[in-house]
Amino acid sequence: MQAHKHKYHYLYKITNKINSKFYIGVHNTDDLNDGYMGSGIVLKKAMRKYGSSNFIKEYLMFFDTPEEAFEKEKELVNEELVKRNDCYNMRVGGTGIESLGLIRVYDEQGNEIVVSTDDPKYISKQYYPITKNWVNTRDKNNNIIRVKTSDPRYISGELVHNTKGYSVVRDEEGNIFQISTANPDYKSGKYKSINKDFVIVKDEEGNTKRISVTDPDYKSGKYKHINTGMYMMKDKDGNIIRVSENDERLKTGELVGLTKGYLTVKDKNGNKIKVKAGDERFASGELNGYRKNLVTVLDEDGNRITVRNDDPKFLDGTYRALFAGHRWVKKDGVSKHIKHEDVDYYLNNGWKLGRILKKNSTKNVNLQRHSHSFQGDS
Repeated sequence: MQAHKHKYHYLYKITNKINSKFYIGVHNTDDLNDGYMGSGIVLKKAMRKYGSSNFIKEYLMFFDTPEEAFEKEKELVNEELVKRNDCYNMRVGGTGIESLGLIRVYDEQGNEIVVSTDDPKYISKQYYPITKNWVNTRDKNNNIIRVKTSDPRYISGELVHNTKGYSVVRDEEGNIFQISTANPDYKSGKYKSINKDFVIVKDEEGNTKRISVTDPDYKSGKYKHINTGMYMMKDKDGNIIRVSENDERLKTGELVGLTKGYLTVKDKNGNKIKVKAGDERFASGELNGYRKNLVTVLDEDGNRITVRNDDPKFLDGTYRALFAGHRWVKKDGVSKHIKHEDVDYYLNNGWKLGRILKKNSTKNVNLQRHSHSFQGDS
């Protein structure tokens, strides 16, 4: 049984903005935005003292393997560095639990424990990383707040991901760091995202790899993006999980989209926000649908485009409403539109048929936009 192979292996530096003290470490992950902010004991104490918002994280180097990352850490975090008064590291590098093939997880009772990355319960996801379902966010005053991904403030957009508006880039010398997307050097194209023109795919054996978008195997369709056919959904307990588009729970309604119960709207200043479907400001007209007077259609060549609902080609039927011909079904107060080929499945599971979505109807389009489809965000 093989241990899980992470996609990214990098050396990072966390600096206290108040006193300039720093910590250098290695992290192996599948998600660069997992909110990881170091594991050093002294560093954690400092964060509790000064507040996590006063610490900044930099990506120093990326590596192809964890062994290379820990070897570099061993080189940089030496005895001389550890003895410095401005360093939070308490021991030389290359000896963290990740270098030993270990990981911090929660067991079935929610206790935090350390296990091997090839532990059967970790591989089968009975044990899950302590960072799962948690995210570092920023409020409107740029305060850093760590919350559950199911937190209503995060779902509504009141709190945004800590990295929103930032990009990890590489400069001319190959140095990797994080920069604001509003920075003139980023906007001018001087610094480009390290992920630009690269995608994460799965090969025939299910292994993930990072390849160029020009790679023949990707262009031919042999390798597909890891998110192809996958959706992020919520179960009845509010847990967020990633499932295949063929998962039967999507059709039964056991799993629902992350934003179910929320609408995306614009305020008077044109800011796009999410609010609960029953928000009084939406009913009063203070907030408007962000797609007001817009409709997603298929053009003559089958391409998906967005046009105004008074576009002549939409009105004369040249452009077809995206879900034209779908059927509405209803069960236990829940309504959704489905493809014709799925009708028998829903009827056999207690759903009742509704009307057919007409070819071009602004009313139908609005209903589609505000209904809760069984498909989540990809």
